[in-house]
Amino acid sequence: MKRLDFLRELRNLNFQELKLRAQELKTQLLEIRIKLKEGLGKNPLLLRGLRREIAVINTVLREKERKI
Repeated sequence: MKRLDFLRELRNLNFQELKLRAQELKTQLLEIRIKLKEGLGKNPLLLRGLRREIAVINTVLREKERKI
């Protein structure tokens, strides 16, 4: 159910908001990767979650592009 709520939330956002959210997540992903390489990161599974969230946002962006 959590995933469906997340998808509904994303589909209600406009194109620019989705692009901004994806950019923020990519920045977070980069920061976590750097921390993990330095040995400061505690949870490498965060990378997987962020990558998947970015992929879902990209999918919704493509859906919106095709509808326009």
